[in-house]
Amino acid sequence: MLQEGIKPDYITFVSVLSACGHSGLIDQGFSYFNSMSVRHDVNPGPEHYACMIDLVSRAGRLQEAKRFVDAMPIVPNASVWGALLGACLKYGDVYMGRDIAKKLIKIEPHNPGNYVLLSNLCSRVRKLDEADEVRRLMGTNRVKKEPGCTHDRSHLQTPEIYKMLEMLEV
Repeated sequence: MLQEGIKPDYITFVSVLSACGHSGLIDQGFSYFNSMSVRHDVNPGPEHYACMIDLVSRAGRLQEAKRFVDAMPIVPNASVWGALLGACLKYGDVYMGRDIAKKLIKIEPHNPGNYVLLSNLCSRVRKLDEADEVRRLMGTNRVKKEPGCTHDRSHLQTPEIYKMLEMLEV
């Protein structure tokens, strides 16, 4: 983009940082993040911080990710905390996960995903009483998790989509 004279914008950086996170390119992600305001006059927003938390925590560096959140110049939103909670589940950090889930539940008390992540985390580390307590809390707060749906074929172009998927599998 830069070679073509195209200036990256807010959304461009969200995409680039997300790609760095999914590719494990931590140093490059930090380089792009740091260049946003310095070189490109784009102020990082919550989405950029969530990408950075995801980038660092995907590498298992949860304490570093938490320090990054604590040092943010903006108030962390649900996306930021959610990225870190997801990493706590992945790496089995129930202690950090509990604290983060409490923050998320305060921000989004009716989002079932936050409760489910915490319950799954507790179950993963064999704290089944805590997992049950989280499920009870969902009932107390009248939060319901809608069951997922797989193999939905209601889209008008379902046959074409599956044909393309078959071609890609080859």
